[in-house]
Amino acid sequence: MNKVLVIDDETAILKLLESFLVNQNWQVITAGFSAEGIEQFHAERNSVECAIVDQTLPDEEGIQTVAKLREINPELAVVIISGAEDSRIIDSIERDPNTEYLTKPFQMEEMLNTLNGLLDK
Repeated sequence: MNKVLVIDDETAILKLLESFLVNQNWQVITAGFSAEGIEQFHAERNSVECAIVDQTLPDEEGIQTVAKLREINPELAVVIISGAEDSRIIDSIERDPNTEYLTKPFQMEEMLNTLNGLLDK
């Protein structure tokens, strides 16, 4: 069973992703802000295979959160999600095979396919 960390300050997004992924036989850990997510990832670093991180978090940008997660596990698969296309972020992750970017709103199947694609690399 795959395990994913979801970090997003929008409770509705957290609950939606958690519900969908649990129904797809994933284990899901959720956090509402970066520091909480990093703490949870540190505690579960040996079992979490990927992360979904919102680009706009209350305590820092998602790309900064990803950098901190990657200090713990450089190979972590990550999907950055955002309500707007951010060419600065897209350009910075373009050469990273372990990172994808999805713009909200996205289809749940698109998220699942993106996660599975990252894990299949």
